[in-house]
Amino acid sequence: MPWTYGGDPQAGGTAAQQRDAVRFLAQVNDSAAKPGSAILDAEIAFVLAEEPNVYCAAARIAEVAAGRTGGVQSKSIGGLAITYGAQHYQDLAAALRRRGSAYQLPSAGGLSVSEKDAVAADQDLVRPGFMRGEFDEVAG
Repeated sequence: MPWTYGGDPQAGGTAAQQRDAVRFLAQVNDSAAKPGSAILDAEIAFVLAEEPNVYCAAARIAEVAAGRTGGVQSKSIGGLAITYGAQHYQDLAAALRRRGSAYQLPSAGGLSVSEKDAVAADQDLVRPGFMRGEFDEVAG
């Protein structure tokens, strides 16, 4: 199963660029990750299909990374050592989810005339039990 990172993150780009954006935002773009804990390309593709934007997808991937850390993940270069535990990824997921929800707008159906007309013209929709004006033409 492939693991790739092209270093070209773009939220609205190609599938590979969106995958890179998720890896970048969730901070799982290190190819030297602990074996068995790496997030695979197919897993990111699945999450991108399930979530509304790359920020929410990155939050979900950070949650997965938190579960896979097994407690601690560390990296050392020379005398410098950095340790990321599950809490790091959980905090990151919370921050990404807040950012991702800012890009989601609430939607209420039937607020525009053109939307109501399109619904009324769709013969495949189940009709409601009653409608406004249903008895306007009934002789009393």
